[in-house]
Amino acid sequence: MQYPIALFNQCYYDVDENLIDVEIEDITKRQKKNLEKAFQLIKKHSPEQYKLIDLVVKKNVIFNIDSGLRNSFATLKAHGAAFYNCYQEDYSEVFFVDDIAHQTGHCIFYTLLEDTKKFIKVDSSTKLETISYGINETETRDVYILFHALYTYYTSLKCLDACLASNSIKGLKRHEALGRIWFYIRKCNHDILLVENSSELDSASQKLFTQQGLYIYKEIKETLKEMATKWYQKVKKFDLSNQPYNFTFSKFLELNPLNEITN
Repeated sequence: MQYPIALFNQCYYDVDENLIDVEIEDITKRQKKNLEKAFQLIKKHSPEQYKLIDLVVKKNVIFNIDSGLRNSFATLKAHGAAFYNCYQEDYSEVFFVDDIAHQTGHCIFYTLLEDTKKFIKVDSSTKLETISYGINETETRDVYILFHALYTYYTSLKCLDACLASNSIKGLKRHEALGRIWFYIRKCNHDILLVENSSELDSASQKLFTQQGLYIYKEIKETLKEMATKWYQKVKKFDLSNQPYNFTFSKFLELNPLNEITN
């Protein structure tokens, strides 16, 4: 989508749900080629994921606003559209491979989980902090949001891995992709521990998910294990201690200069 349309204005709001104005036309002109490059990378190297994206996603929107006001997102208010916030100057096609996988992953999962009871045993709005198993911390997300998060880590890992394994990105961009891989391995592992860090382990997930839900959940777990095994030696020395909520490559380079890993 190269121009703003009024229908989507309801989707741009801050954490207090106040509507905000976002830039679309100028940022789209600057970033359209990177978006196209990323889609071509996903189509070539992760064709199964591309087919799912093509089935569900009909609009792609590049916008620009301080991420403190609005992150990249997908929403049922505009189902079938994925929104990418390009607020950092150094974004390349690597950012888009990650964010396309992530935001279209939400779109796919919204579609798949239309009837949440087929996948989640408990009330999907159950807050994680009210569940007796899991790690001991305050966690305000609910089960539905957690499941969405796990699936989007999975889609980002799959697409970034495919691009790295094909050797289609090199140098600084490869360095960024490896940083993003480690970022999501850590996030995914953290959220799985929210469910399974107890003596019950797998039986804990069986309390949350139906057989159909467990099929997806176990696929995510297996992919996490595969990615951790495959890339750990490359990424284990990366320091992500200065990373905010969104992966920020400039901050990554401050602690992990390119000469740390060149391939």
